[in-house]
Amino acid sequence: MTLKDALSCMQKNGALDRYEKYTQYIYPAYFHNPKGIHGINHTKRVLFLVELLAALENLVEPERDVLSMAAVYHDIGRTSDGADRAHGYVSLSKVERMGLERLEDLEEDTAMKYLIETHCINDKDALALVVGYGLKKPGRAKSLLMLFKDADGLDRVRINDLNPGMLRLPVSRELVQIAEELLLVPDINTLFSAT
Repeated sequence: MTLKDALSCMQKNGALDRYEKYTQYIYPAYFHNPKGIHGINHTKRVLFLVELLAALENLVEPERDVLSMAAVYHDIGRTSDGADRAHGYVSLSKVERMGLERLEDLEEDTAMKYLIETHCINDKDALALVVGYGLKKPGRAKSLLMLFKDADGLDRVRINDLNPGMLRLPVSRELVQIAEELLLVPDINTLFSAT
C-alpha cells in the first residue's frame, strides 16, 4: 500500500474528515518542545496512522474516537526525547490538570486514559494494568492499545529505529512504506488537497 492508496481508503470511509477534526485539538502550547521529535508533527503522523489502521481494521466510531483522542495527547507530558517510561502518566496528568477535551462516554474516556498512560511501557505490564481501570470491556481496550502502540511505533522511522518485526498487528507491518512516505511530507494537511 502506498500513501496515495491510504489517502483514497481514508477518504472513502471518512477517516480524513476525522483526522482533520482531531488535529483541531493539537496546540503547540501543550508540548514542551512542539518542534521536537515528539512534538506536533509526530502527533499528527500518529493521528494519521491511527485513523488509517482503524479504517483498515473496520473499527466503529467510538473505538476510533478513543484512538484519535489518545493520539492527540499521548506525548504532551514529554520533557525530553530520550527513553521515558513515565511520560504516559505525565501526559494523562496534564490532560486532567489542564481540563483538556475529553470523550463524553465514561467507558470510552477511561479507555482513552488507559491508552495514554500505558502506551510507553512494555506490552506485558501495559496489558496487566488494564484491570485497574475498571473497564467493562478490558479486552477491547487491550486491542486498541496494541493498535495504538503500532501507530506510534510506525513513526519510529523518523529516528531510524523501526523494527517491523516488533509491530503487533499484521496490517501494521504493511504500512512501513506509508510511515516512510509520511515522514517526507512537511505538512500532512497538504495531502488533503490532492484527494
